[in-house]
Order: sequence, then C-alpha cells, then structure tokens
Amino acid sequence: MLSLLGLSVALSGCVDRPTQSDDDGGDGSTSAASTTASSMVTTTNDPATGSSTGSAGSTDGADGSSDDAMTSIGFTCISDDDDPWHCAADGGPPGFECDLYDQDCPEGEKCMPWANDGSGVWNTTRCSPIAPMPAATGESCTVEGSGTSGIDSCALGAMCWDVDPSTNVGECVAMCGGNELAPICADPETSCAMHNVGALALCLPSCDPLQLECDFDDVCVPAPRGGWNCVPGVAMPPALSEPCGYGNGCGLGSVCALPEVSVTCEKGAPGCCAALCNLQDGTCPDAGTTCEPWLPRGEAPPQLETIGICSAIPMDPRGDWVDFDTSPLVDAGS
Repeated sequence: MLSLLGLSVALSGCVDRPTQSDDDGGDGSTSAASTTASSMVTTTNDPATGSSTGSAGSTDGADGSSDDAMTSIGFTCISDDDDPWHCAADGGPPGFECDLYDQDCPEGEKCMPWANDGSGVWNTTRCSPIAPMPAATGESCTVEGSGTSGIDSCALGAMCWDVDPSTNVGECVAMCGGNELAPICADPETSCAMHNVGALALCLPSCDPLQLECDFDDVCVPAPRGGWNCVPGVAMPPALSEPCGYGNGCGLGSVCALPEVSVTCEKGAPGCCAALCNLQDGTCPDAGTTCEPWLPRGEAPPQLETIGICSAIPMDPRGDWVDFDTSPLVDAGS
C-alpha cells in the first residue's frame, strides 16, 4: 500500500516549493524559494483494489493570498527567480478516474493518462472517447490540445506518444497489459515503463543506457521496476551536477538522481544530473565521485550488469539512486 501526499501550486507553469529552511535574507524572507499558496491532500491507494481515499486541508502563503496561482494536485515545482528548476511529483494525485490496466471505462471510451492541471506532466487518468476510426499501435496519431490532454486518435489500449507540439502529431504506442504488479508488453523489444506515480504505463523500447540505442532526441531512462526505456528527452537538459526534476530531464549518459549523489548539487534541489558509468572501467567525469553499481552485483540482468552511477556516496545499490516519486516524465514537447 502506498501512502501518497500531493501538494502543489502552479504559477506561470511552475511554482515555489514550501520550505522550512532557516536560511533567509535577514528580513524573514526565504532567499531561494517561497510559498505562495497550496492545497494539501493525503491519499492512500491500494494497488490490489484500485481504490483510493483521501482527506483535504489547506495552507496559505505568508500573506494568505494566492495572487495568480492556480492550484493543482500531485506535483510541486521548485523555482529560483533567476534560474527556475523543474516540476516534480509529490507522490501522486488524490485518485485516478479509471484503471489503465483494466481499461474499465464505459463502452466507447478508454482510460488515458493526462495532466489535470494543464501542465506537461501526466498526473492522473481519465476516461476519453475513442476516435471513430482509431489508429493502431505504430501508426501516426493526433492529440486534442496537447500531448498531455488525454484525448487522442489511437485505439483502445494505445496512447499517442512523442507528440510534436507544432502539429499535434505523434505515434501510437501500446499501454501495458496485465496489472501493476505484473505488467505485460506483447512486443519483446519493449518493456513496461511505469512512471508518474502510476499515471503512465507504456510499452516503450528497452535500452542499455551505456549504449546509443535510442532514436534521435530520445534518452535511456530507468523505470521503477529495474528496466530502462527510450523516452523523448527535453530540448535543453541540464549539465552534470545541475538540478533536475524530471525523469527524462537529463542528457545522454546521465540520469536525474538523488541530490546527495552529486558533489556540487545545489542545496535544496529536487535532484541532480549524475553521470552513468561502466563498472568494467569505473571512469567518472566528476572529481570526488566513484563508479557504484546501479543494482547489486549478481542481481542485474546480464545485459545490464555493467551499469554504474558516478556517486559521491557509496550507497547500497538497491535501485534507490533515483526517487521515482519526485522525478516524473514530462512531455518533452511542452
């Protein structure tokens, strides 16, 4: 059972995370980030039943006003006035409208990921109408509004992916079958990429992050269940040791890892881009880091047993180099 806490305020596409830091400018104001307004929902989801319960409360900014803030559930964005960081998941929305695996929507509709706050980050699910002449997996498709609207021209069990924002055209990819505990992908070249606290469950190409196996502009990112998948990367990824908040927010050969992995990661950052490394040679670009196993030796699949991460700390390799609840995938075209 997962206990999920959603807390966010979207302001101009991104908002400041509420802080409890004692660092201030001497006048009681926070120097790096400040709270404008927020709503808090505590939710418990039961994977076995798909049910959820929640309770809501609220917190206000220092002046009790929200200004032009638009409140949404599930993600917090951290920003600096001069150099904004990225949006990150707090732990999920208060509840999904439908089940991606069961496809339990009424006849003529399908269960789809979408962003209920209009952002570029999928954070919940909705029942959407199936197009009159839907496109099959692998075929060209279109979306209504944006890549995170949850409305597209793909068939039941498929989603329009890697959407070009200038044309709203993408390609239909299969959603995962089975269930959350035992997902299934029919194509053996793909594996189930479950991200955004369960709001995304897509059969995406498997990859080795140490090899250039993904299509142009794609990056190889880790999934919560230990695999790696090719996903569209953001246009201008941060450099190594710079803050990140999206699972696909770092460049080739790196990953959005826990901030303590980096020697020079900015204080309070949700995560920082860390270099991946080959355990066979142990080479790392950053001084003060060593090549640590991504998974425990002997537990990684044969094709992934040489993957390591350049870390400033010798963490036990339990797949916890990344906090998947705070590094959702973002629509790269948004």
